Amino acid sequence: MDRYYMQEQFDEWFYELEGYAFRSERLIDDLYYAAETKDVSTIITWMKAAFEEGYKAAKEEKNETKK
Repeated sequence: MDRYYMQEQFDEWFYELEGYAFRSERLIDDLYYAAETKDVSTIITWMKAAFEEGYKAAKEEKNETKK
C-alpha cells in the first residue's frame, strides 16, 4: 500500500461524520480534556482502538494475499 493511498484513507476516516460529530472533532476535544485534567485515559483508549484497527486491517490484507 503506498503512502498516498494510506493518507487518503486516513483522511477519509478521520474527517468522517460519526453520529453527531466528526471523528476529528471528538479526538481534539479529548486531547484538550486530557491536557486540562492530566487524565490521559481517553487518549490511551484512542490509541488502543487505532492499534486494534490497524492490526485487523493488516491481518485481513495478509489473508487476501494468501488467496
